[in-house]
Amino acid sequence: MNGKPIYYWDTCVFIDWLMSSNSSRTSEEMNGISKVAQLFDKNQAILVVSSIVRIEILACTHNSR
Repeated sequence: MNGKPIYYWDTCVFIDWLMSSNSSRTSEEMNGISKVAQLFDKNQAILVVSSIVRIEILACTHNSR
């Protein structure tokens, strides 16, 4: 293994991260989500997600209008 931490995200984590103003998560949880996103952006972590995350997020944003 390459030593990078591995994180598993469900669609609800992406939705909360993208729509943080409407999230029911605590500020500590949102900070943790942001830290994982930053690690992933810097190629310092591996993010594992379902293949249907994109479809679920599109469905969520479509229904919120």
